[in-house]
Amino acid sequence: MLWLTGPPPADLRCPLVDGPRLPCPPLEHRDLPLPMLASGDDGTWGMSFLAPPTAVLEGPTPEILRERLLRLLRTRHGITYSIERRTETLAPQVDQRYVGGDVLLGYEELALELVLGELAELAENGPSDEEVEIGKIWSRRYANSELSRCYERRLSVG
Repeated sequence: MLWLTGPPPADLRCPLVDGPRLPCPPLEHRDLPLPMLASGDDGTWGMSFLAPPTAVLEGPTPEILRERLLRLLRTRHGITYSIERRTETLAPQVDQRYVGGDVLLGYEELALELVLGELAELAENGPSDEEVEIGKIWSRRYANSELSRCYERRLSVG
């Protein structure tokens, strides 16, 4: 799968393996309201939404939410192992945000209830001062590791 957020480079080539193309799965239209929070029947849950790059779920807030959900779903309830978050820039003023994780089979609906409750609590009361400070430290570390990776890529390319 190739995702592009702009015109493809003129020299882009995508070599494919020899042989016939695999059949495409049938398309299934789903009229889903977005933003959306959903559970899967495979022991997962996820939340995806579109937002401008400057939206509230930027900076330390995503990590604060992830940490809160880990404490709630993993430590307190024992129904998850990991929670992840991602951002994909779709256009200069539009990001797709994702937060999701695994959950023990049969506890998907409970996970959704707990996630919605934690989101409501964070929206109502905001993060604590301690969470903000820890989130700032994490954001700086994340930004520094991203800068380091970019620098390493630049060095390896020449």
